[in-house]
Amino acid sequence: MDKGTAVPRSAFRRFAGSVVFSTVAVVLGCDASSERVSLIGEWQSDESPSQFGTVVTRVRFGEDGTYSSTVTFIDAPLPSRTVDGTYQLEGHSILATAAGRKHSIRFSFEGEVLVLTEGSDVFRVRRQ
Repeated sequence: MDKGTAVPRSAFRRFAGSVVFSTVAVVLGCDASSERVSLIGEWQSDESPSQFGTVVTRVRFGEDGTYSSTVTFIDAPLPSRTVDGTYQLEGHSILATAAGRKHSIRFSFEGEVLVLTEGSDVFRVRRQ
């Protein structure tokens, strides 16, 4: 189910070991008929409700195959959480490894919005 920019608890756990993620760095061709799209750089979600209060997630995809994801809790007395890892691209999937765990996340674009999907969880971020 598409939850907009809300970050459900399961997304925090599955992708980055109890925190939402940051991922990807490389220029790739989405398909033969589309423009080349770059995932390299910094991305950020809108403020989103979660079970922990309002959160903002920033994701950085490096050219060297590393990623970093930071979740900032806006209205909860919790410190920001950062997860670092590595990734590889395989078609329209990001194969990410963080804290010894591997995850496969599908990605697509809706205009300028990067859409990351893992199972039924959907997460949207915009380039910064």
